Parts: sequence; structure tokens; C-alpha cells
Amino acid sequence: MKKYYFLAVFMMLGVLVGAQIPVTFAVDMNDVPDFDPTVDVMRIGGDFQGWSPANTTMTDDDGNGVWSVTVTEGIDAGQTILFKFVINDWGTNEFIDGAPATGDCYIDDGAGNVNRQYVIPSDVTEHMMPIYLYNACEESTLSVSVKEISTIQGIKVSPNPIVGVSVVTFENPTNAAHDITLSSITGQALRSWNGVTGTSLEVAKGDLPAGLYLLTFQNELGEIGAQKLIVQ
Repeated sequence: MKKYYFLAVFMMLGVLVGAQIPVTFAVDMNDVPDFDPTVDVMRIGGDFQGWSPANTTMTDDDGNGVWSVTVTEGIDAGQTILFKFVINDWGTNEFIDGAPATGDCYIDDGAGNVNRQYVIPSDVTEHMMPIYLYNACEESTLSVSVKEISTIQGIKVSPNPIVGVSVVTFENPTNAAHDITLSSITGQALRSWNGVTGTSLEVAKGDLPAGLYLLTFQNELGEIGAQKLIVQ
């Protein structure tokens, strides 16, 4: 029962500490005369990434004119964010001539700065923004194609070798559920954790004999990842 106690406590802490979520931004660039998709690149400048368009580059994976990017750091559930869509870099961005003619998607500070303003819902673990028309508050009727983000990259164990308790960390930008198995080097399953979300898991040495073990991850997409664990 001890291992389940560690897992339950850790998952409760994961809910209480930090609420950053992946947020997908999208913009419809069809019918924008100053944009050439063969040479221009769409970016975002926002308060959540230092107002640096180079930090957030968008793509149009299906070629339908809707450019998108999923930001996995810097945005919390319930946060109010400010941003603009940018063609290449500052100077060729939205709202250069002032606020949109209609709509209330922006805030004007009265000093010549007009930015999109958006409140992220407080009860979500990921969020898809509206697909806006460039330089306007109106929303597009098109859809966006967003590539799936792998949820089991960067698996690390610290400390490794394990002496008492080690922390296993892994990338999980969409807060997906994982089935995790601890196996001997011969493939015998010794412990398992099902439906693990978040980005961390505590593993106690317990009664494991000294030796080499394998932690295997499988997510909802069917992707599999693994990391070696040494017990002293």
C-alpha cells in the first residue's frame, strides 16, 4: 500500500502546485494581401513569452491558410494574456493603424499600443483559442490542424541509482494519462501505476533487490518510452 500512498500524495501536490497549461493559438491568414506564405513566417508576440516573436513561430501544417502554435510554458489557467499576431517581426504586426473596426478582443492603453486581450478559462488543463482573422476580432470558419505533442519525452530519474526514493520526471505538455510499469531486466512486471497524469512520479526502493530495472511508459496515443533504473 505504501507505493499507492506515495502516488496519491504526489498527485495531490501536482494539483496544488502550478497550473500551467498548453494553449493553442491560431490565425486565419487567407485574404491578407501583405502576407506571402512562401516567404513570410507567422509568429506571436505576447506578455507570456517576453514579447519576442522569435520565441513563438507558427506553422500551417495542412496548407489551408490557418497558422497555429501550441505554447506549453508561461500560461496559467485563469490568466489574462496580452498578445499580437506578427508577420516575421515587429513592424509588420497587427493593429499598426490602431484598434480593429469592430469587436472587443483587444485593449488599447491610450499610448498607441493595441493588443489582443484574452482570459484563459480557470477550469481547463489545456485550451484551444478561437481562430481569429488577422487584424480583426472576427473568428474564422476554418479549422486548424495541430500536430500531436509527444507526452513521454525527456524521461529522467533522480537520483539514479535509487537509495531510498527517486523522482521520475517526464515531459507531458497535455497532462495526458500514462500507464507506467517497473520491470526486471528479464521483463517481469513488478509494480504498475495506471492513469498517471502530471510530469512526475515518486518510486520508492522498498523491497527491490539491488540490480538493474526498466521503467516503461505508455500514453493514450500508444507511444512507448522507457528509462533504466538502478537499485543499490
